[in-house]
Amino acid sequence: MASLPSGFDYFSKAAYEAGVVKAFLEIAKDTRANEDVVYNTITALNGLGTFLGLGNKTDRLALTKQFAEYGGVRLCTEVSSDALCIPRHVAVICLRAFAGDGYLAEFLSVEQTSDLMIAACRYILAGPSFFIEQMNDPETTFQSFFGFNRHGVSPSDAARYAPRYYAMGQENAARVIHALLCRRNPPSQRFKTDVLKHDSELVDLLMECLSFVRPDWYPESDVVSLTSESLSMFLGGTVYVVNGIDVDLSSEGLAEEYKEDREALKEALLLFLSRSTTISTLIIAWLNLEQEKWQTIKRNFYATKTKYLAQATYELEEFLDIFQHRGNSRAAMLRIVAALAVIVPSELSDDTLLSLLHIGSSASQKLFPMNAIRQESDQYDYLDHNFEVFRMPLSAQGTGEQFDAPNQIAPEGILGPTVLVRLLTILHQRGKLAAAPLKKLPVGVSGTTLPEIRSILKEDTIRRFLLLAKARTTERREAGHTRYKKDREPDFAGFAYYSAAELAAALVAFDEETEGKWNNCLKDVRMEVVMSLGNAAEMALGVKQEKKALYYATTVVQFAEKLKGTEYAVGDDYLVKNRRRAERARAAIKQS
Repeated sequence: MASLPSGFDYFSKAAYEAGVVKAFLEIAKDTRANEDVVYNTITALNGLGTFLGLGNKTDRLALTKQFAEYGGVRLCTEVSSDALCIPRHVAVICLRAFAGDGYLAEFLSVEQTSDLMIAACRYILAGPSFFIEQMNDPETTFQSFFGFNRHGVSPSDAARYAPRYYAMGQENAARVIHALLCRRNPPSQRFKTDVLKHDSELVDLLMECLSFVRPDWYPESDVVSLTSESLSMFLGGTVYVVNGIDVDLSSEGLAEEYKEDREALKEALLLFLSRSTTISTLIIAWLNLEQEKWQTIKRNFYATKTKYLAQATYELEEFLDIFQHRGNSRAAMLRIVAALAVIVPSELSDDTLLSLLHIGSSASQKLFPMNAIRQESDQYDYLDHNFEVFRMPLSAQGTGEQFDAPNQIAPEGILGPTVLVRLLTILHQRGKLAAAPLKKLPVGVSGTTLPEIRSILKEDTIRRFLLLAKARTTERREAGHTRYKKDREPDFAGFAYYSAAELAAALVAFDEETEGKWNNCLKDVRMEVVMSLGNAAEMALGVKQEKKALYYATTVVQFAEKLKGTEYAVGDDYLVKNRRRAERARAAIKQS
């Protein structure tokens, strides 16, 4: 493991105290199309990012504060859209450094955050033509030095490389957006909702980034993955709440906080739905992943050196990262659909529900296990469908800070069934499961076919799906056991338990809605809720996340108490253990 920076040395401190941040930003304000001026601008902006990386947490906070106070965000945003192509690129890198390695989000208002995200989206969506034109122009080809690290590159070679260089900037712009949300002090749901509401065009721009098509010149692009994660942080809700289980938190002092978060999340989801193309774009983004062929990705990946003059030599590990990014994208999109289906179900039209069935069903198939990998395509398939997100900010990697991962998304194998069972529950509420099979595809349905919908809604198909989903809750709980007992990762284990409980709760809701019609497929699913959520509470206590532990334990107790006197009643020992966990959490909260 690389050693962490000990902090600024004597020279660095002297430079900081002498006003290096302000001085470098002044240098970068000169945007004349002069070679020497461009070198100065790029050196200044790159220098700020490098300087930031030398500091410890205290140094980075101080440096970021000055960067924000001296107008660094405004300057870099202006340079990223108005200057020559390489200063544009470096300005985005500088913003990424202060947002990711630093703490920029902590110094921005709702309005500033929204405006910066919009600027980043526009950079992503601008396309490479500006870069190609400038590299092809003998007057501005000198900028190719920063891609090739040498002078004298011909305009034609510089232009061939230009779209690839631009695509790296697209990734950095996507990382700016991501870093403003994935941070050590995560923004409240109210803050995130207000960011979207400040300029609702942000939703449209983010969705356009989500449907971004992987470019031949940079097939390793992570734009879709980063964007899908960012959207899930805006719209996916929090792992503090087990959606689908009603719980009274008034006695714990958490009721108002829970209510505020819930209302803010609902506002964000309604804003998302109010934009005319969000659902269709989400479906397009999902289908883009399904329709990509690994052979095409591989061919383009290994052709970048000859076709686009890629400067780096890429190994198998970098190629496999592409499929992890695809898996990440799937999981994040499922998180959004899962939130829509449980927070604003009444706002989803019948056509929308039927359109989303394909996503839920395709993400609820048999998974390819690691021990069954026999051929090349098997490993890609495994990575594509088994990736989960447990994301720490970049700043934590540079400073060693420890805290709860701000972005946690369960894998497709758990979220797919969660999505599908929630969609089926809503359809049953509307009398669509018991209705006669559709005779034709409704006009407003997209991304699926009539035969597929009819197949998904057949009783035999539902029965097989419920058996699979129930088995997944147990497998996920057991994964939590492994992570805790074998891997000694209580935080990671706690998330496994939580996501198992969320799926189990969705299955309970379906069982209750259908009045036990498929009860034989869902035996002991209520017990899965109790065991998994109780274990999640224990893990939260172990990593000093007492508020989360209190919520989980209280939910278990209230859920179990409602089962008393029914065939699903659980043993009193589970109530005793979770009351004890809740008490431990309360005591710790009082002492903090």
